[in-house]
Amino acid sequence: MNYRVKSGVKEKIILHVNNNMIFYLIAIFCLCFGMVIGIYSAKYMVGQQREGLIEVINRNASVLNDGSISTLHYFLGTLKSNLQFFLVLFVLGLTVIGLPLIYLVDIYKGFTLGFAFCFVTNNFGTNGLWLSVIGLIIFNIMYIPIMLFSSVLAIENSIRIIQNGIGQGKSWFKGILSYGSYYIIIISVIIVINFMQCMVFPLLLAQV
Repeated sequence: MNYRVKSGVKEKIILHVNNNMIFYLIAIFCLCFGMVIGIYSAKYMVGQQREGLIEVINRNASVLNDGSISTLHYFLGTLKSNLQFFLVLFVLGLTVIGLPLIYLVDIYKGFTLGFAFCFVTNNFGTNGLWLSVIGLIIFNIMYIPIMLFSSVLAIENSIRIIQNGIGQGKSWFKGILSYGSYYIIIISVIIVINFMQCMVFPLLLAQV
């Protein structure tokens, strides 16, 4: 039974990717484009701004290491930050102007990832590379596919609204329910990943 469920989910994901390949490719391009801009911005950041950001990072790392912030508080803070991106995509998918804006959001997400990776790696040496691997790469391997899937879902729904109009009969309402149900699943997965991140990251940070 579990095998059939997993197989069915896998087939649906593959079908969705195949049917929307052009949207996925554009979303991947936007993400990579944003990363390049982020890396370039971090590499050529001026001294005063760079020192200020280093101080903020060191302060936050110290707070996590000495246990002055509770796990629950850390979990809720990171969850809020992670969910904002997906909620923005969800809302844009409900609008007729969502299509171009969704790709701008992807570029912004790529920018934040590229900037963070380059800045931490360049300014914290070996420790920075370790932090980048455990804090950015590992967990974003899980986040990025979900982000791309969410972006394409939002694009699909935005196009559906453009084609069919808003509030046009039962089919429109059914489409919105389906769209919303997918995002409920996505948010549930994000909560689980965020919980894993909050449990693992402070432990690994203490070893740096």
